[in-house]
Amino acid sequence: MSSQPPKPLGLSVRDLLLELKRGSGGDSAVSDGKNYVLPAYNDILVQTCLDEMNGHLQELEDQVSTVTQRSKEKTPMSVRPSLLLQNAAIQRHKRCLLTYHQVRLNSIQDMYWQQGVASVNKAKADNNQNENLSPLEQEFQQEYHKLIQKYASSLDLDLHSLPTPPLPQDRVQVRVLRDDVFGEVGSMIALESGASVTFTKGSTHFLLFSDVEVFINDGYLALLEGEEQDM
Repeated sequence: MSSQPPKPLGLSVRDLLLELKRGSGGDSAVSDGKNYVLPAYNDILVQTCLDEMNGHLQELEDQVSTVTQRSKEKTPMSVRPSLLLQNAAIQRHKRCLLTYHQVRLNSIQDMYWQQGVASVNKAKADNNQNENLSPLEQEFQQEYHKLIQKYASSLDLDLHSLPTPPLPQDRVQVRVLRDDVFGEVGSMIALESGASVTFTKGSTHFLLFSDVEVFINDGYLALLEGEEQDM
């Protein structure tokens, strides 16, 4: 009886990110925050990715050790491609694993603001609410809730009355999703602050949050986060 060929290395981290992209619903995309359902934490696949990465690391160390024992001079050209390939595989696994966990943490924070404090309180009494989260992610969710509550108390402000999380700066970068709601396409409109701008679908702008908040809430503009927001 012939055994099945081994699964090619590198597919595990790809499968991990594809699972995250599809969500538990199978069709939703990560970018669709309102409909996206965070899939269950895949501990088995994460461990497989870690084992593969450690395997590449061990192979790299063995090759370097062998080369060092044979020659004290520069690494021979015949060996360098293999060393570079092992290192590239290690870095790829690292990036994918970090992305997997960062996206999940971002999704937990997004769900907190979309659903409000009531969802967090309900989750304490209903374990099914958090069945897709790992134990550490559940701990992160609760600590994030405590942190927000502590900050809100210091300001004497109900942060959940805000449609979006507090922003670290007054100006934000936005991308135009729809331009048919701003009058004739290509026409300039005046914002609340007095600034004038032309919104064209797909264009990005760096504007006062107070000027674009209502457009973001209505789905006409998308708030860019992370590296996209850096200017």
